[in-house]
Amino acid sequence: GLLKVAVENARAQDKQIQAEKRELKMELYREREMRESLERQLNSELQSRGWKYHLFQSFRAGKKDQK
Repeated sequence: GLLKVAVENARAQDKQIQAEKRELKMELYREREMRESLERQLNSELQSRGWKYHLFQSFRAGKKDQK
């Protein structure tokens, strides 16, 4: 009766939570890949202009500290 329905609901909710976790992990992976790709492109552009990448990294680290 009610116990069976509660167990089924809990299982369905658990499946949904697991699916959402998988989706979020994939989204995080895609965003990380995009960020790394953009950082590589920026590094290339900075080098082509004679800038040093470590200056960008220092600036970026400083921004993190301000949050």
